[in-house]
Amino acid sequence: MKRLSRFRPVAYVLLFLVFAGIFFIITFPGESITRAVNAGLKSASGDLASIESARFSPPKSIKVDGIRVRVDGDDLVIGRASISPSILSMLSGMKRWKIELSGAWGNIPLKIGIGDGRWEMSSADADIDISKLPVDELPVEMAGRILFSSELAIVGKESMNISGKGNMGFDKVVLTGGPMEMFGIDHLQFARGKAFWSIRENVIAIGENGVEGDIIGNIRGTIELDPGNLVRSRLNMILNIRPSLEAADKLGLLFSLAGKKRSPDGSVIVKIQGTFGSLKYSL
Repeated sequence: MKRLSRFRPVAYVLLFLVFAGIFFIITFPGESITRAVNAGLKSASGDLASIESARFSPPKSIKVDGIRVRVDGDDLVIGRASISPSILSMLSGMKRWKIELSGAWGNIPLKIGIGDGRWEMSSADADIDISKLPVDELPVEMAGRILFSSELAIVGKESMNISGKGNMGFDKVVLTGGPMEMFGIDHLQFARGKAFWSIRENVIAIGENGVEGDIIGNIRGTIELDPGNLVRSRLNMILNIRPSLEAADKLGLLFSLAGKKRSPDGSVIVKIQGTFGSLKYSL
């Protein structure tokens, strides 16, 4: 009993320190967390990303608001995020976090792991309303929803090796205005679409895919990624499209540009080659 009584003061001290630590974390100034997050973003991306505010949210999350990404000199407000680290992973070589990125446009749940010269990311059941994406000056107006899941792994720093897989689906997508109006087309409707892909040794291979709506089609081919400069990534793809019976009259002028290269069923094959920075199209 005497030994037990000696340990009681120590237990009380430890208990006090635990609660004091929890209180310190909860009441830690949001300005300090915000500065720390912005410092980390600046170190990782230069001036390409920043946040407005961050705060601790018990039991182990950080809430981030006003996420901004700079694109071509303009700040795009992406939305907010909830970041939850895996406590056990902090003791290992691979540090892991769960991140819920959200905004008026929808949400993307992410799992990220970094360590041992490896970077991993996965997303399951991301849901995006494309009419509310924070993107300005698009050539056409868009509406509809996109759902996707993906897995990605990057190994190495100087010579990166990218691998992974993913899939995407969409429904009730509508494109309005823009260059289509030159051909007398006020809008295009797509009832549904899907695509599967895989990445191995920096090469994306397009798997099963298809789109149905005013235009029916599919695409096949590969994209050779340049991890150091994605704009230099090289595409070698073939797009096969044709108008649906319901949209044949509306799209007649557009597809007539293919001339004799148009197949008897009305379909057109378009070759897409080159880099993202310099694409070339041919029939």
